[in-house]
Amino acid sequence: MDQINKPYISFHKVLGIVAIFFIGAGFIDGVTYWIFGSVGLLPIVYLPKIAVFACMMLQIFVWLKYGLPKQHLIITFLFLFFCIIGVLSQEYINRVPVGLNPFIPFLFGIIAYNGIFPKWEKSFAKLSFYVILLVSFGAFLDIFTNVPWKNFSANFGDISVQGSKVWEQGDFERVSGFTRISSCLGIQILACCLIYHIYGSNNFLKFFVWLLSLVIIFFSTAKTVLIVSAFFLGAFFVKFFVTRVKKKNFMRSLPLIACFIGILLPVLAYIFNFGERFGLNPYAIALLGSFFVRIFETWPRMINHVIKDGSFIFGTGIGSSSSVLSPYPDYFMVDNAYVWLFGVMGLTFIPLLLLWIKYIRKLEIFESKRDMFFLFFAIFFFVNGITDNSEDNPILSFITGLSLSHFRYRNYAKTINNNS
Repeated sequence: MDQINKPYISFHKVLGIVAIFFIGAGFIDGVTYWIFGSVGLLPIVYLPKIAVFACMMLQIFVWLKYGLPKQHLIITFLFLFFCIIGVLSQEYINRVPVGLNPFIPFLFGIIAYNGIFPKWEKSFAKLSFYVILLVSFGAFLDIFTNVPWKNFSANFGDISVQGSKVWEQGDFERVSGFTRISSCLGIQILACCLIYHIYGSNNFLKFFVWLLSLVIIFFSTAKTVLIVSAFFLGAFFVKFFVTRVKKKNFMRSLPLIACFIGILLPVLAYIFNFGERFGLNPYAIALLGSFFVRIFETWPRMINHVIKDGSFIFGTGIGSSSSVLSPYPDYFMVDNAYVWLFGVMGLTFIPLLLLWIKYIRKLEIFESKRDMFFLFFAIFFFVNGITDNSEDNPILSFITGLSLSHFRYRNYAKTINNNS
C-alpha cells in the first residue's frame, strides 16, 4: 500500500517544524556565521542542515517499513547515479559531498510536503509578512551602517568558510542584509512577497509589501530577480485586460518559454565563441555587466568542461560546479540553472525538465491557492535560472522538491475522486 495511507502524522509535524527552522535559518545565516564563528563555535550554524539530514534518514526507515513510492525510487536512483558519475569525474572525491549541498533542500522538500501542507499553509501570509519586515530591517542596516558580519570568515577544519560576502556592482556595494550573499537576499524577499500576494487578504499591505520588496531587491542589485518582479507585477496588472483563461494559459506557458531561452543563450554563446572572437571588451562589460561575462566566458567554459572532461549525455556528475560561496575557488561557477544541470546531468536534464513543465501546465491557479503557489514559484525558478543558479538557493530548491510531491498527491487525490 502507498505511504500516503500510512499513519505517521507525528513525523509529519516534525518535518514541518524542521522545514521552518531550516528555511528560517537561511534568512539570517550571515549573522549566525559571524556570531558563532567569532567564538569558535562555527559547527553550530550547521544544526539546521543536520536536523534536515536526520529527518531524511528517518524517512528512509519509514520507506523501508512501508515501501518506497515509485516516483521517489526513480529520484533516488538518479541521485545515486549522478553521485557515482561525480566520483568518477572529479579529481578530488571530497568535492562531491560539497556538490550535494544544493540537493539537500530539494530532497528534503520532497519528503516534507505533508509537514508543510496544510498545517503551516494557514500561517503563510503572517509568516511571510513578518519575514519581509525582518529581511528589510537587515537590508537597511547594511545600507546605512557598517555591519560587523560583512566580509567575515572563519576556519572550519582546513577550509576557510566565508560569512557575508562583500562585492560591488561598479562603485555600488551590493547589499546582503542578514544573509551571506546579495543574490540570496533578492530571492528571499521576492519569495516572501509572492507568498504574501497569494495568501494575504489586505490589498493595502500587498501594495506596501511589493513596494518595500522592490526597494530591497534594487539595493541587492539582483537584476534577474528585479526582472522577475517586474514580470509578476505586469502579469497582475494585465489581468484587468484579458480573460482568466488567456491569463492562465499564458502563465502556465512561461516556464517552457523561460526554459527555451535559458538553454538557447548558452548554446549560442558556446557555438559562436564570442570570448575568443572579441575578447572581454571593457565597453561591453560596462554596458552589460556580469551578463556579458556569462555569455563570453562563464557559460562556454562550463559547456567545454563537460564535453572535454565528462559525458555529453550524463555530464560530470555531482560536485563539478557550485556557488560563489564554495570553499573551493577553482569550482566551476555557472550562473545559469540549465548550464548547471547540464554540468551535473548532461542532456539527461532536458526530458526531466520537460516532464516537470508538463505537470506545471495542469495547475489550476484560479481554483487553488496551492496550485497558484507552485506555479508562481515554477515561473520564478525557470526565469531566474536564465542568469542564476536557481538550484543553489535553498528556498527555490526546497519548493521545487515540494512541487514534485504536490503533483504526486494531487494526482492521487484526483484518482480517488474519479473512483468514488
